[in-house]
Amino acid sequence: MATHAQSVSYSNRSSGWLALLDRAVTRGPGEPVRLAVLLALTIGLFAVIVRFPDEVPRETFTSLIILAGLALSVPRLVAYFGVVLGCVAVSWVLAPATAWRGVIVVGTLSLTMGAMFMLARSREGLGVYGTGGERLLRDLRRRHRQLGEMPALPAGWYAECAIAGAHGDAFLGDLVLSAEGYHPHHAEFCVADISGKGLRAGTRAMTVAAAFSGLLGQVEPADFLDAANSYLVRQRWAEGFATAAHLDLDPTLGRFSVSCAGHPPVMRYCGDSGAWIEVSTARGPALGLMEHLSFPQTTGELRPGDALVVFTDGVIESRDSELADGIDWVGGVAERYLRAGSFAGLAGALIGAARGGDGDDRAALVIWRR
Repeated sequence: MATHAQSVSYSNRSSGWLALLDRAVTRGPGEPVRLAVLLALTIGLFAVIVRFPDEVPRETFTSLIILAGLALSVPRLVAYFGVVLGCVAVSWVLAPATAWRGVIVVGTLSLTMGAMFMLARSREGLGVYGTGGERLLRDLRRRHRQLGEMPALPAGWYAECAIAGAHGDAFLGDLVLSAEGYHPHHAEFCVADISGKGLRAGTRAMTVAAAFSGLLGQVEPADFLDAANSYLVRQRWAEGFATAAHLDLDPTLGRFSVSCAGHPPVMRYCGDSGAWIEVSTARGPALGLMEHLSFPQTTGELRPGDALVVFTDGVIESRDSELADGIDWVGGVAERYLRAGSFAGLAGALIGAARGGDGDDRAALVIWRR
């Protein structure tokens, strides 16, 4: 059974206290009960401040404001803010302080309330509290990554992929998908580049990944790009096009077929001659432009010592060189792996040393045979 490696430039860091708070908010009592608890704590804090005005500052209300911002919906949050402001005003009558001190307190509370109000508004309509929205996105991102996990290949066959977002963004428009093939004992792969950058491209890419993953291995390999194109056309997105390369691999016979839609050429390393050649010399148009487009399919054989490299344009494009220079550059990066006798790590090296830097989304897939 083959091994595979996949490197993704995502961060999964989260603080323990935030996770505990999230569970307390999302799995705890209902919102009316949470509001009642906050009001009780607020009245108790108000009494303490009035009794010990020099020892307990009025800025202590900020901790309760933050909890309210995580636990309450917008209408109840606004009502709670009114209670807090009322308590602060009354405490000033009962325990006066200097005007300068008042400016500091009002400024601190106002900034905290504004931040919590914007947080509550941003999740309004989602039906989540606390950091539930963030947890949902983490889970969605994890499931998105699983779509690209390499399938099991027979002994002597290896595959790895690497993917990274522009400037380290967690959500990106480049995809690497894989699945068991439509035909028995085959494996299929798709590398796609969704138009646009940043969060907009990332959210569309997640939708596209789910749709393309549902097609991969479920339709004839020759029909995959046609079906993917139909899906994108139906979406009617303003930036609805994408480039893609589809690969169907038969490890038993060593045969493969490649079809491209406006994508950079798939490169093949020939172990016998030591040369790099373009597999997908005939490439169709980008996906999502119009219905009933043609996507030519190229077939070939992968012998022991050969490799296939698929990448998005973010890997090879740069402002001061042509596409052909970038393709030659891929062969140069691969040379040191050839000397080591294995292509393991090449996918990560390609996206890490991309010619255009880290200003674009990048993805690479490498399949080789020993």
